[in-house]
Amino acid sequence: MPRCSANCGDGHELFECIPPPESAAFAHLVRFCEQNRPLVLASLPFFAAEMAHSNGFADMLRLIRKAGGTKVYISHDRLKFNSRFSLKLTEQQHDRLVLHSDSSGLIDLPSSWGIFVSIRRAAIIAALKSRHPRGEIVRRFGVTDRYLRKLSHGLNQGAGP
Repeated sequence: MPRCSANCGDGHELFECIPPPESAAFAHLVRFCEQNRPLVLASLPFFAAEMAHSNGFADMLRLIRKAGGTKVYISHDRLKFNSRFSLKLTEQQHDRLVLHSDSSGLIDLPSSWGIFVSIRRAAIIAALKSRHPRGEIVRRFGVTDRYLRKLSHGLNQGAGP
């Protein structure tokens, strides 16, 4: 998939959703995920949540940034797989990925956009639970008050993220 060549002021490619791993924004995103671990894990698609739980948010985000929205072959050669995706999976972590792959060794990775939207939703829920003013949440996340009411109602009814 071609990448957008439009860059914003600090060099991040627009519409990538997940910032480059070497950036301060990436470190901040990982820190948010770690600080809100249960909420973020519950918001993520299954594969991303499994990977983040066993390998950490940084590895999951690196993999999704590099190959999100595609089918990825999970090589039985752990070191080769680690090298290809700049990961540091242990044998146990790698075996877990192999276990979740299909009979051809492929896994469908969620898109970068899907992961970003899931984490953003978790951030909105965290802000609601922290009792931030609704007007601030509306401005910060670009959502409507109606969306917040609907989300709050779902949370009050016991619906998950």
